Amino acid sequence: MNKIFVLLGVLCFQYGFAQGIITSTDNSVNAVLSSSVGIPKTDSSTGTWTSTNAYWASPLIYRTRRFPDNGTGAFPFNEYGELMIQGTSHGSAFNKGITFLTWDGSATPAQFRMRIAPNGYIGIGTTTPLAKLEVSNGNVLIRNLANNDNESAVMIAQSINYSNRDTFGTSIRTITQSAGNNVYAMQLFTQESYLTGQTEKVRIQGNGNVGIGVANPLNKLDVNGTIHSKEVKVDMEGWSDFVFKKQYPLPTLEEVERHIEAKGHLENIPNEEEVLKDGINLGEMNAKLLQKIEEMTLYLINQNKQIIDLKSRLEKLEVGSK
Repeated sequence: MNKIFVLLGVLCFQYGFAQGIITSTDNSVNAVLSSSVGIPKTDSSTGTWTSTNAYWASPLIYRTRRFPDNGTGAFPFNEYGELMIQGTSHGSAFNKGITFLTWDGSATPAQFRMRIAPNGYIGIGTTTPLAKLEVSNGNVLIRNLANNDNESAVMIAQSINYSNRDTFGTSIRTITQSAGNNVYAMQLFTQESYLTGQTEKVRIQGNGNVGIGVANPLNKLDVNGTIHSKEVKVDMEGWSDFVFKKQYPLPTLEEVERHIEAKGHLENIPNEEEVLKDGINLGEMNAKLLQKIEEMTLYLINQNKQIIDLKSRLEKLEVGSK
């Protein structure tokens, strides 16, 4: 029986030594090892493990200490007492990443969740991330806002460090449009110069209205600036060809003249004050201008008929006078 207790004690000691807290030979770092029975000497310049002094399959969990710990050494990564998790493997040809798994206690084995690759790229749902952070087969939710009107927060941003200046180049942000009505919008910021900082360029309201240079767009697209396009197509619900119908009440030129003298503009055409205040609807204005063009065409046709009639009468008078 005594031999059994001694054997159990030895096994527990060895297991605790292999799995527990172990101090490096130079007393620079305490670490938790999963498979090694010893802990390697840390690099003399950084106090961390490198490919030349790390043990095979020896992932480490440790806290940084001054190295050497005699008052003259430096702190690894300039942090004292920082918790470090380091995936190690002997030689540069082997992976040295860190993989995270979870298990729900069921018959299903532990499932892969996240990996930090040797190059520092982080993959969630993928073991081979292609960017600093890649999320595969899932969504990213950012919840960092109080539900207050006009509260804005950065979701995705490009940070630029230049000449000791750290600033956002571009960013996509969320903004609470109306907290009481649970209406939320999206903003697009760009930076023209480090002197000006980021400014909002585009906003998409909760109702889908888009503003370019407009913070509160009232239409599907509001633009504060010039639009340059090869072509603009406007859908219409009617056109001005009704002018050519026989029942159309074509005003006389005398009536047109009286309206101009009284109002200072053509009938059914907005005046200058209205245009400067409210702008114009391109489709509606084109239809109204076409209506006036068609009215003028009718006037010209009538005048041409009168000219022909007068010319015929003049020719008859000339023949009679000979």
